[in-house]
Formats: sequence, C-alpha cells, structure tokens
Amino acid sequence: VIPAGVTTIGNSAFSGCTNLSSIYIPDSVTSIGSSAFSDCTSLSSIVIPAGVTSIGYYAFQNCTSLSSIVIPAGVTTIGNSAFSGCTSLTEISLPSTLTTIEYSLFLGCTNLSSITIPAGVTSIGDSAFRQCPNLTTVNFKDNSQLQSIGWSAFYGCTSLSSITIPAGVTSIGDWAFSVCYSLAIVYNNSSLNITAGDYQYGHVGEYAYEVVNAGEEAQGRIEEINNANYYINGTTKVVLSMIDRSATTVSLEEDTTVINQRAFSDCTNLTSITIPAGLTSIGDYAFTWCNQLTTVTIESDKVYNAAVGVESNHAGGLLANATTVKVQKTIVDGEGNVNNYLNSSTFTKTVSEDGFYYIYELKNQSNL
Repeated sequence: VIPAGVTTIGNSAFSGCTNLSSIYIPDSVTSIGSSAFSDCTSLSSIVIPAGVTSIGYYAFQNCTSLSSIVIPAGVTTIGNSAFSGCTSLTEISLPSTLTTIEYSLFLGCTNLSSITIPAGVTSIGDSAFRQCPNLTTVNFKDNSQLQSIGWSAFYGCTSLSSITIPAGVTSIGDWAFSVCYSLAIVYNNSSLNITAGDYQYGHVGEYAYEVVNAGEEAQGRIEEINNANYYINGTTKVVLSMIDRSATTVSLEEDTTVINQRAFSDCTNLTSITIPAGLTSIGDYAFTWCNQLTTVTIESDKVYNAAVGVESNHAGGLLANATTVKVQKTIVDGEGNVNNYLNSSTFTKTVSEDGFYYIYELKNQSNL
C-alpha cells in the first residue's frame, strides 16, 4: 500500500518485484515513472487513480499476469513499450486525452483481443501492436484524427480479419500489416490507393479479398462460426483463422470452399479435422506446427490430390503428422493407382465398417 500524499512513483520503483501481486495507489499520485512496475510477473490487476497524467516507458513491461487495466481520462502520455510483453492482457481502456500511441506500446501482448483507438490519437507508433496474434478487433472512434500508422504497427496480428483506415491517414509504414494473413476486408476511408493483393501501404491489402472505399458497400462479410472466423461472399466461404487456438477439434461448415493460408498454424492442441466435400483448396502453411493433428478425414477429391502430393503444396501440411487418415472410397478408387505415401509401405489400408471410407493407419508410430 502506497500511503496518501505520495505524488510520484519513481523510475524502476518496483521493477523486478516478482512476488508483488497487488498494490494500492492513492489518489495523490500524478505520475508513474519509467519501468516502475516492469517484470512484476505476479501483478494481476491495478487501478490507476484519476489524477495520473503520465505513465513512463516500460512502466508495466513483462507484467505477465496483468489481465486488464483501465487508464483514466487525464492521462496524456504513455511511454513506449509501457505494456509490452503483458501476455495475459486481454483488454485495456485508453483515455480520450491520449494523442499518441507510442512505439512498441503493446508489443507481444499475445492475448490482447480488442482495442479502441481514441479519436484524438494522431499517430500509431512503430511495432505498437506487433505480434498480437489474438487481436481480432481494432476500433477507431468516430471523427478519428489519425494521420499515420508506423512501421510494423500490426505486424503478425494473424487473427485480425478487417480494419478501417480512417479518412485522415496519409502514411502507413513498411510492414505495418505484414503477416496479417486473416485480413480479408479493408475499409479504406483515406485517399490512399489501397487495392486487394497489393504490397503498398504496409501490406494492408496484401491478403485482402476486397477493399471497400468510402461510399462503397462490402460485397462480403466476416462471420464467426464454430470457433473460426470466416470470410463469406456468395458461394465463397473461406476459413480465415481459428478463434480459440487452444481447442483440440474444429468443425468446418459443409459448404466451406477454402482454408486460408496459415488458418490453423500453431494450433498445437488440434488433434482431428474433417475436410468437407466442397472444399477446393487449402492455403500454404495452413497447418504448420499442428503437431498433434493425427486424425484427418478427407471428403474432398481436390484436397486429397493436394494432400498426398499430386499437387505441389501438400494442402498446407494437412497430413504432416497424421497417423490415421480416412478418405472416401469413391475418391481413392476414382484416382486409380496414385503414387502417394498413403499407399506406401508405411501405412496399412483397410475399409471402414460402413464401406464408405478407406482407413490408412501408420504402421510404426514409435518414433512420433
């Protein structure tokens, strides 16, 4: 407990206090210094009093147990990297008085799911939200004054499915939206000439299925279905990314047509999946690092061809760790003598009890 009357928490005041789990800050405090609580890995919550006007750089860096925080109105300055490495942080409220989001402010906040940018913010700094893979929603308040988005600002935000570029934005730094594989719709209210599939303006349109300019209506939509984000436009139904990436199974819609690149990458607990008949393609690296994905059922002839090596991309690594693969008999029989590793000496081939599938079982699993 910090006693009443204290006005400043100085630089590095509690830095490295790894057992500090809670703290009371009195209303008399007006500033929190640089690295004041950095590496307080047991600190799970904190209330910042209304009189605070500034928070120093690295102030809460690597507070890995901090899950939420409210920053009061009146705070005008939050230093760079103040919340970087706060891996348990899921939500944070930024004050309307803030004008700049400093560089690396939320770098590596791996569980941050949404952020609202106050209208008065004019710049988002370099790497501000870099490597926030669970960030799904970025909201800009009405009448946003944003002018610039920095280098790598949203790099690696792999769950971000749509973004609005405010009207006043004149510059987007290099790599600002690179590795945002799920960024399917870009709403462009600025005068920048953003186009789908283009690397310009920080790769913001690189992965987009459509760019919607001011005054236009989107042709498609983003929808959450069965723990996955989808882009849907007419008969096109694309799985963009898994929402809860710790899940063990996923159920794809029967009319799913495409699995996006890296849609399930790093889903390390995923153990099984069924590929529906209507699915036509799987993007590169869609199942990278899915080391527990051992059971796969294939009902699509196009995916079967890709997965067993007839086509070059091997269906995004769908069968990389498979020990049991079920394939519809009609698909396999229709392909004739396909030279693929499922028919090699490493798998046994049987027919399911209902006679509908061939079941391939890996013979020697001792080295898995």
